[in-house]
Amino acid sequence: MKMKQIEEQIETEAQRMHLENLIIGMARQTGRYIKKNALDIKNTKWKEIDDPVTNLDKGAERKIKNELKKHIIANYYGEEFGIEDNGSNINIYTDPIDGTKSFIRGEYMSSLSIAADHNGELFIGVVDDFMKGLTYYATSKGAYIKSARTIKELPNINLEFSKPTVSFGWDIKIDKDVEKKINKRRQIGSIALAMAQLASGSYDALVMKPYQKKGVTDTCDIAAGYYIMKQAGIEILDYHGKTFDYRDPGQGIIAYRKGKGIEQILSKDLHYILQRNDSNPSPAYRPDDNFKFGQKGECKEY
Repeated sequence: MKMKQIEEQIETEAQRMHLENLIIGMARQTGRYIKKNALDIKNTKWKEIDDPVTNLDKGAERKIKNELKKHIIANYYGEEFGIEDNGSNINIYTDPIDGTKSFIRGEYMSSLSIAADHNGELFIGVVDDFMKGLTYYATSKGAYIKSARTIKELPNINLEFSKPTVSFGWDIKIDKDVEKKINKRRQIGSIALAMAQLASGSYDALVMKPYQKKGVTDTCDIAAGYYIMKQAGIEILDYHGKTFDYRDPGQGIIAYRKGKGIEQILSKDLHYILQRNDSNPSPAYRPDDNFKFGQKGECKEY
């Protein structure tokens, strides 16, 4: 297929909607496949220390790619099979089982994640909570949650607690004074699922510290969850208070729901969070004394 034909793949709104529906359907279909075979895990291997991969991870990613290739020419970024560059202006990011360790343990805080961008702009993100039969997704029109029978716009939950609920990465240390101001939740398993649940209203903020990057395939973990949060109106910054880039997720993330009082809590305690948890700052960013969340980029570099 010539490049002109590749450009024309989603030239119209109808073509884009067709691709969106195709990806949503593929995510749900593959999620059902994973759930059906959840107790039939074989050939578990270790990609790196503490980073397992199963036959279902590979089988699901292969299934998604092979099916999408029947309909569209794209560049494929996969958690298990890496990068396949086909010279397209459409990129598809897939993590077949985000939270594989939780999946193996039988906790099932896991999800399937697919996202796609066109000329560098995301236009679809899907996070399938396959064990619960819930699919979170976002398009240019908004963010939604879908069950077998119902579709609702996000946020789906609007509970008002006396204190905001914050989801922290397991490796983030939290001061007792901060703990008194919030309901603390530790992230277990899928980061994509945690992002989708924040968009849904399950809690009010999410904090994940920077980590050593594996490369562009890191985007497979978070692109779909990021887009769902964005389309649900969540404020999204990197760990240093700058604009978050889904193509560089190793910078960490601080995301929060506006109007819940969480901005004041995080702004006041941001110095503490950064100083205690940014163990490998390169470069090290520290906020201005008058730093406030929502004022993107107002950080000093030392």
